[in-house]
Amino acid sequence: MKIAVTGSSGFVGRHLIAYLDSLCIDFVCIDRNKPNSFMRSKAIDSTQFFLDYSDESSLASALSGCSVVIHLAGRAHKRSSNVDYSRAQFQYANVECLKHVVNVSTKVGVKRIVFVSSIGVLGSSTNGVPFSDDSPPKPTALYAQSKFDAEKSLVASLKDCGEMDWVILRPPLIYGRNCPGNLTNLIKLVKKLPFLPFGSIDNRKSFLSVNNFVSILHLCASHPGVSRRSFVVSDCDDITVSEMFACLLLGLRKSKSRLIGFPLFALSVFSRIFCVSGLYKQVSSELLIDSGGFLSASGWVPVVRCRDELAIAASSFR
Repeated sequence: MKIAVTGSSGFVGRHLIAYLDSLCIDFVCIDRNKPNSFMRSKAIDSTQFFLDYSDESSLASALSGCSVVIHLAGRAHKRSSNVDYSRAQFQYANVECLKHVVNVSTKVGVKRIVFVSSIGVLGSSTNGVPFSDDSPPKPTALYAQSKFDAEKSLVASLKDCGEMDWVILRPPLIYGRNCPGNLTNLIKLVKKLPFLPFGSIDNRKSFLSVNNFVSILHLCASHPGVSRRSFVVSDCDDITVSEMFACLLLGLRKSKSRLIGFPLFALSVFSRIFCVSGLYKQVSSELLIDSGGFLSASGWVPVVRCRDELAIAASSFR
């Protein structure tokens, strides 16, 4: 089995190719741009392609001989105040590029595409009822909408293709050492604040360690039980917001006494006064995932615990 990894220079991509390399699995790496810090590891005997996904001739050369494509490439954290511009950028990076990958994959004999979508396709929070594989899509952000559009395009394109199948994964926030995005911003905030007024928030959250995720991706490359299905996936180790901050403090070697329980109504008021109500809602809201469908279909067992991995992630920012 030879696996093509698109977006291999990204956070998940780097961990995935290291994981595949440790298992002596043949793979190729595909990216749009060469990172400034790019250095090919001598330990990785693979081919690296830098190309525009719309260049289907070059893409065909890169995918030649591959039986599986794990599609990680896309646009996530970059934002603009221009809504129309952002929508166009998300649509191109997350929808149009996938269309090119699917089109070329059908021509060169790829047998399966594993597409990494987002839990945002189902919404931004839960209210007592966890998201599951059967939850109806309700994307609220441009990024999530583009991922949902990509999902629909993938399924429609391969509906009548008996030679190639697909797997769609909808992960929540993916974290780990030196992770980018929202968790990094949160860890930096924890480092700066003299105390954290979140000790009373008992809403629960589901996360996904990058170490768990790469094992899921590897399994999805070949497992027959996940064919042509969409799954929500997580660490299967939900924690409260208060516990999350305690784990981050532990990883930063900061005293847990910094975590103080403030009344929730006071936190809500303060968040509006300091114009961070959106951030407060994102941090404090419940987001639960029921990964039972994936566990039953695949037999996957988490390799690491969320509490341990959050502390490790925070430790990389000490």
